Amino acid sequence: MQRAVHRIAGRLVGGPAARRTMASLSPSASMAAAGTTETRTPRLTRLAVPASVERLPRLEPGSAAAEAFVQQTAADPSGFLDGLRDQFTLRLPLVGLRIAGRQATRIQAEPAIKGAVLRLPKVKHLLPDDAGDASRRILLLNVAAVDDLDERARHFLEEAAAAREEEEGHAQPTQQHLTVDYGHWTADEVLGALLPLGLPEGTPTAFTSTGHIAHLNLRADYLPYRHVIGQVILDKNARMVRTVVNKLDTIDAEFRFFAMERLAGADDYAVVLSEGGCSFAFDFRTVYWNSRLHAEHARLVARFAPYAVVCDVMAGVGPFAVPAARKGCWVLANDLNPASHAALCANAARNHVAANVRPACLDGRDFIRRSIQKQEQKEPAAISRAPPQRLIDDFVMNLPASALEFLDAFRGAYRPIAGPELDAEVARRASEEGTAAWPMVHVHCFTKDLERPHEDICARASHILGLGDGPRRLLSLHYVRAVAPNKDMYCLSFRLTPSILFDEA
Repeated sequence: MQRAVHRIAGRLVGGPAARRTMASLSPSASMAAAGTTETRTPRLTRLAVPASVERLPRLEPGSAAAEAFVQQTAADPSGFLDGLRDQFTLRLPLVGLRIAGRQATRIQAEPAIKGAVLRLPKVKHLLPDDAGDASRRILLLNVAAVDDLDERARHFLEEAAAAREEEEGHAQPTQQHLTVDYGHWTADEVLGALLPLGLPEGTPTAFTSTGHIAHLNLRADYLPYRHVIGQVILDKNARMVRTVVNKLDTIDAEFRFFAMERLAGADDYAVVLSEGGCSFAFDFRTVYWNSRLHAEHARLVARFAPYAVVCDVMAGVGPFAVPAARKGCWVLANDLNPASHAALCANAARNHVAANVRPACLDGRDFIRRSIQKQEQKEPAAISRAPPQRLIDDFVMNLPASALEFLDAFRGAYRPIAGPELDAEVARRASEEGTAAWPMVHVHCFTKDLERPHEDICARASHILGLGDGPRRLLSLHYVRAVAPNKDMYCLSFRLTPSILFDEA
């Protein structure tokens, strides 16, 4: 086949040898130029973004130039990218084989040609016939010209082309072009080509999904480009993401939810998501939700007996309370944030467990004491045969930044209800299988002592509970997740004792 010279706008990456553009010289010309024996152009095994893509300028965070660029891109990040998307188009010459559609599977499996079939992610190697013949297909090969194939493959094609068109195995080489555009490239590839060199290693494409919202936590170096980054993430995750936000440094001091800035997409923060078989709806701007805690939510709920009384002290929108109620627990759920309390009530109704949930909007200490001291019977609505429950089985305290500080609410908490009735209830619970006389506490917390987290967390909890340096029994420490390079999240679970509940010296 006679070949024309092709100028390729982009970079082709062959095998491990090197990156180089597919040459249009014939093998003989290549050998003559190099003064060596036969050499061939590497086969196309993967694509790389065109080298001609113009990088964004390097901007110092907080500088006047950076602020000007932020203003330029914030108003219409998609419009800004419109001027850049065309730069990602790559058009490459390839050999195609016009074959009978019924022969496509057999020809692709031929040992002589199998290794030359184009195999690239998100690129089809078998196409409809460009001449409109419905009975024929175009099979793309991974070379720019027939002469770039090895001798075995060239011999196969010579025989296939010599066969009559109606015969099995007929294949007619034809010049084709592969065109990929902005839509082909991943977010990593696009940002890797757009962002200036010299930024911290890696592209900032990781995010946490909360419903339709992609939640980023960008480093300062990337902040000047945040709206461009947000738009690229939106473009590349359009099926699941409608809004992209970045967490700001400020945290609401009272209710502990994060301030955020919209980077791209719809100005819509009303989230609906599913977790643990339950549906949750809330405004992401005004409450705390962390999708990375789904395993921890499921772990604790699995520990609760179906008839247990659970006191969720910092309940948020209900990730512990609602699934526990669905399980048949009687749940006393509280959150000081009015927005979280409203969402908690709505989510209990949304999941048809409002009868099992008693919501409150109180300070955590007040809620613990009031829940213990209430005199009305607490009966799980879903378990009619369960005996009336007056005492709480499990306390959940999921506010890791400060939950340990609320443990002092348990000191002397049983004193106001002390008496024969309490003694009888404790004795009954101690004698029955599957129940315990004294409640469990599950308190989430952070530690920066990564070498000795057990000692650090237990010492802080013991101090607040007034236990000093005495023995620490009946407790477990469960690792939840790393929240920063020098900070981990844990859940400390322990059983309260009479010495704590009655504040015995």
